[in-house]
Amino acid sequence: MVTPEQRQARKSEIMKTVFECYCTYGLGNIGIKGIAKACDIASGSLYTYFENVDDMILESTAFYMDNVMNDFAGRLVTISDNIERFLRETPGWSKENYGEAYRFMYQVYSHPKYYKAGQKFFAVQEEQYCLWADQLAPKMGIDYVDLLALIHLITHTIVHYSVFEREEYLKTQTAIILKMYNSAKKKK
Repeated sequence: MVTPEQRQARKSEIMKTVFECYCTYGLGNIGIKGIAKACDIASGSLYTYFENVDDMILESTAFYMDNVMNDFAGRLVTISDNIERFLRETPGWSKENYGEAYRFMYQVYSHPKYYKAGQKFFAVQEEQYCLWADQLAPKMGIDYVDLLALIHLITHTIVHYSVFEREEYLKTQTAIILKMYNSAKKKK
């Protein structure tokens, strides 16, 4: 008998693999048989975990991006005391580890069919940003509102760089972030 924990662990493995398959092949270039093979599961068995293909796409995207956010949060908390180091190291790390994932996520959440799911995902992301700002503002000596604005700009800059790999954009945005950060530190 499979326990609920074992079932959830298996579903997590499947969602990771599904997301990676779609990142590699695109939405229209891999079918259920290819995904099932990559997951080492019978095609029909996928439907014991998901209602349909759309559900599989949305759940796997949300699951994978939650893990990306957790990794990003870990870096943010760990390096938040040295914003210059964070801005120097994190864009390359993010591009290397998650550029493909960000590109696919935007394909999914900007697709008319999945737009409402994208709105929900980004609303949850916004809640996460607010939590980060609340936790880090005292540690960094910056006002909550200022830090929240910085978090938005930092994450957007890093994701944009990870997706498009535009060095000039990264350079100009990093300069603005540092200017805003230093101004916010002086304000407090």
